[in-house]
Amino acid sequence: MSNTEFIDTHVGEVIELAPFILDQPGAAQYVIGPPGCGKSEIAPKVAEAAGLLWDPKWIINDVGKGPQERQGYGIPEAKTRDMWFSAPEDLPTVDRVGDKPYLICVEELPNCDESVIALYHGIFNPDRDGHPTIGTHKLGKNIRFHFSGNSRKHGAPGAKVLSAPMITRLCTFSIKPNAQHWMNVWAPEQGFTPSIHYTSLYFTGGDGTDSVAVAQLNKVFAPPVPQPWDGWTFATPRGHAEVCRRTMPDSPLIKAIEEGTATYDQMQLVVQGFIGPDMAAETVSFARAMANVLGTVAQLKKNEIDFGTLPRREQYAAALGCYRVACREARKDPDAAVVSGSLDWFIDGVILNCSNELRSWIIKMATDESPLNGNKAPIPLQFHPKSEQIMGL
Repeated sequence: MSNTEFIDTHVGEVIELAPFILDQPGAAQYVIGPPGCGKSEIAPKVAEAAGLLWDPKWIINDVGKGPQERQGYGIPEAKTRDMWFSAPEDLPTVDRVGDKPYLICVEELPNCDESVIALYHGIFNPDRDGHPTIGTHKLGKNIRFHFSGNSRKHGAPGAKVLSAPMITRLCTFSIKPNAQHWMNVWAPEQGFTPSIHYTSLYFTGGDGTDSVAVAQLNKVFAPPVPQPWDGWTFATPRGHAEVCRRTMPDSPLIKAIEEGTATYDQMQLVVQGFIGPDMAAETVSFARAMANVLGTVAQLKKNEIDFGTLPRREQYAAALGCYRVACREARKDPDAAVVSGSLDWFIDGVILNCSNELRSWIIKMATDESPLNGNKAPIPLQFHPKSEQIMGL
């Protein structure tokens, strides 16, 4: 089977399969895919899923290094005239990790020097004591490896095709970015659901129940790497994350636009620098729509209009605006604000008066306990008298 016939998977599935692949000492997996899709970033979760230990100091990147820098420099012993080799500080030797089951992450493997890649063959041929080796160094007996890299078709012109003796010792995954996994799992974990960019993406792809909308979002979320590669930016999960950070309600960019010290044209330049001009135009368009619904938000708060009668795009913009107002009102004591009924204009007028798709997104924002929210839900809907109705719909 050629590489082009590999069945693509996504990072969530790699995490789920980790316990079955990294189940014994010396096991190794290789994750290859386009830039910014989370190949290395998932290593901590892979370790957790496989019941392994994780420490970021065991992240290895050998790009630009020669074999001496991986196996260590030779140091002569004057008396015996023998040579011993120093152990690089990022090498998980038995003296450093003992027999603890650490996961070792090796990034950008195809971009390393071939002689460096060859040194990793030693991890598959343990010494007489069962220790994998690199050069003359004994590694921890129970370590496992997570290798990652890009291929030439992924915009890495210097990438090498791994040799058959190497690739046949690895469990190899071909990663393809999956917009729904990113939207439903990764981005909420980071606290990105209130961002204008996330809202724009959700508007395009919905909650995952509309196959046509999902297909449309996947098409633009992470398109194939442009060929021939010209070095210009394009949309990737990593780029979307950067845009989400810069379009959060309290981000410097959004604050400056609201205060009139920055323009939407400047926002367009910032966003397209991460994900390209096409998707940037959609996000900026949504930001403009947000600005245009401020009056609508005020009317909704006074119960002067019916949220359900608004056009779909305006509903998304208005919902985000209402959410931000509700968060400000609940900031001092979120629990009390929900229980007292002071947020009922938002809960009854918006959350209980919209489609299941839109409600799902609002609930994700309101109950998000990510570090960005201080590990506490901005609007703890579970304390509302209608919580079962809210959460069950």
